[in-house]
Amino acid sequence: MAYTTYTAARAAYFANAGYMVDNSTTKAKAFIEACVDLIGFCTKASESGDNRVEDDPTKYEKRLEHAMSWWQANDSSATSSRPSGSIKHADFREFRA
Repeated sequence: MAYTTYTAARAAYFANAGYMVDNSTTKAKAFIEACVDLIGFCTKASESGDNRVEDDPTKYEKRLEHAMSWWQANDSSATSSRPSGSIKHADFREFRA
């Protein structure tokens, strides 16, 4: 789900920030989506009337990286489509028929 406003993305970010405490891969995925959208919304400074908002995308990038690692380690569907990382080579040099 892509969030269309900064406020909605921030609300999802805070609502799902406890994914590790709750051991919830669903919350982790929602947190990841919120981080991605917040990075897209970030600017160094944004002004609207009397309000000024400053946000640094690097804090979301670090939390995104951590959440991705946790999600991949804890959600079987996140790793089932990825290679396991080990390669086995067949050796037929000593094979006899």
